[in-house]
Amino acid sequence: MDIIYVQMVDAVDCWVPVDAKPFDNNLYLILENDDCYNGILEFGELFEFFPGDIVEVIDHSW
Repeated sequence: MDIIYVQMVDAVDCWVPVDAKPFDNNLYLILENDDCYNGILEFGELFEFFPGDIVEVIDHSW
């Protein structure tokens, strides 16, 4: 299991760490993680991706 960062759609350049399972070619399956999603979702924020989604990850410089 790895940590990847998912962008919040309704926030200004905000990224949230989530648990993910790696596949080939920079693909990851976003895993369920109550610590990351439950507290934030209560406030109505919108993530770009959710648990169960398979995403392609790229390096990002801050």
